[in-house]
Amino acid sequence: MTIKNFASRSLAVAVATLSLASCSAGSHVSPAVSAAGAVRRMAGFGQLRGGRSYLVAAKSNAHGHIEHFKQWMEPGAVKNRLLYVSDFSANIVQVYNYPSQGSQNPPAGTLTGFSNPQGMCVDSSSNVLIANTGGENVLQYPYGGTSPTATYNDSGEYPVGCSVDPTSGYVAISDIFSPTTGEGAVTICTSTSSCTTYVEPGGLLECYFIAYVPSGDLYVVGLNASGVAMAYLPHGSTVWQPATIEGSSVVFPGQLQYAGGYLVVGDQSGSGGSTLYRCSPSGSVVDCNSGSTVLEGAEVVQWFIKRGIKGVTGADNSNKVESTWAYPAGGSMRPNKTFTVDDGTYSTLEGNAVVLPPH
Repeated sequence: MTIKNFASRSLAVAVATLSLASCSAGSHVSPAVSAAGAVRRMAGFGQLRGGRSYLVAAKSNAHGHIEHFKQWMEPGAVKNRLLYVSDFSANIVQVYNYPSQGSQNPPAGTLTGFSNPQGMCVDSSSNVLIANTGGENVLQYPYGGTSPTATYNDSGEYPVGCSVDPTSGYVAISDIFSPTTGEGAVTICTSTSSCTTYVEPGGLLECYFIAYVPSGDLYVVGLNASGVAMAYLPHGSTVWQPATIEGSSVVFPGQLQYAGGYLVVGDQSGSGGSTLYRCSPSGSVVDCNSGSTVLEGAEVVQWFIKRGIKGVTGADNSNKVESTWAYPAGGSMRPNKTFTVDDGTYSTLEGNAVVLPPH
């Protein structure tokens, strides 16, 4: 593992249209991974074929069809519970009132100015942090706001997920890989101006989603040379360790979220639909024998278990709908709590977050 402080790093990168966390079948293109335009291809629906896999899903001409999106937020939105849905290929984040019934056209608001937004996280003040993959940064938005109030620079990396340390407020960012070196990493920011990048932490070659647990220990899921794997950073340490996942059969890395006393580990490609495993982390061992939740027939990159553990919501990329399922029961989507996310012709749904009013 190499540690890099990217405050002193400046990289010129040719950024392609790429969706790095999704494993949608049939919609994959390749990113440019260097200024010279060298290409590495995805290996296919969650499978490693003869080497490393870079997960890329997008429409090749998506950027030509987003000029009609305007940034706005309905008056009084901050008084409601809001649902944020990132659309990778349209370069926007749609905001909806939640819970929802019906189509919600128009939504409660639209955030623009992104370059391939993906995963999200929420801090204790209900700020929403959005991994802006193509922009190589994470943008922080106040609840219900339309302009970012903080930018976490992740120069030279492609961020796809984030998590906020409940003990310190530090922001951890999962970097699927570097567009120049191809190395996966985790970047930890103690402030917007002070960030440290750990390259290939715990042996991970690609880093997908990341989560702190209440103690301040940090877990990240991704791929190593053998397939799906996890790494672990003890609270207060700078030394990453490989972590062992027990009692699950994750096919393809998905969301991580601490909820209801468990570190919930996602599998985008679970049998029957995206699957959530309830796991008990103990240092470098993550025991996932406490049960699982199947989101029947859905392909969800990043779901979000609502505060109070009253359900799980997720953007179903295969059907272009936002749905809610019972949690932990799972099964079919709940009636009257599914609506179409209408972002135009090009739509690759990635990140998801539900936040409560801060007051």
